[in-house]
Amino acid sequence: MPSVTENGVVASSSDGASVDYEEAYLFPERTKNANSLSPEQAFAHMVKAMLGTGLLSLPLAFKHAGLWLGLVLMVILCGICLYCMRLVVYAAHYICQRNGRDVIDYANVMRSAIESGPTWISIHGYFFKQLLNISMFCTQLGFCCVYFVFMADNIQSFFDVNTVIHLPKSVWMVLLLIPILSICSIRHLNKLAPFAFIANCLYLSAVCILLYFFFTHLKPSSDFPAIGEIKNIPLYFGTVLFAFEGVAVVWYKNLVYDVFILLALNKFMN
Repeated sequence: MPSVTENGVVASSSDGASVDYEEAYLFPERTKNANSLSPEQAFAHMVKAMLGTGLLSLPLAFKHAGLWLGLVLMVILCGICLYCMRLVVYAAHYICQRNGRDVIDYANVMRSAIESGPTWISIHGYFFKQLLNISMFCTQLGFCCVYFVFMADNIQSFFDVNTVIHLPKSVWMVLLLIPILSICSIRHLNKLAPFAFIANCLYLSAVCILLYFFFTHLKPSSDFPAIGEIKNIPLYFGTVLFAFEGVAVVWYKNLVYDVFILLALNKFMN
């Protein structure tokens, strides 16, 4: 029979039962309210957060690293990112259960983890919390800048080709502030779930069109370098990590009332 020991470790005579009991202990079902997200709504937001312009920039990453070296490094980086993301989620729920909290953010996960460590580092929990906040702010600011440039580029190209309206890119960026700020003013994610679903469908349709053109104009792999130049490897890492921009978004999972279904969808997504 599984049980939780004094230090929070799950003990069981069966590994499978231990894992099931651990998930039941760490991911209890929450009370549903007017602003709660269903697992399906949270999944739509998760897909929208993880699939962005970073995915479209992956060909540039392979240009920097080479075809085969880029493929090997891609598998390694994806495995590391996936493992670390799941580790953070489980650590957050463990800290919530240990401290009697319902939700917790990234920074406080870092602080609680540091304060649970050895004495020489546990006294620096607040410093690491603020360091994480600053790092996430800089990361998200850079991602948002890329998104504005990406949207302005595409809108400018469309209007320059199909209309008589010719505006500089900086003007399009300013005009984009109006709808972007309006959307960001919506506080409840369940109201945005239908738009996230529509955006996912449009995005996946665009990716399918791109893949069609890629495969119909595919060149032999021998035309591409197997290993790129060493000096371009940092650019490869930066481009690939940009594809994981959804890692640092606000935790929609904290608003889900049935976490088990979301976990199942997340495993399918993985």
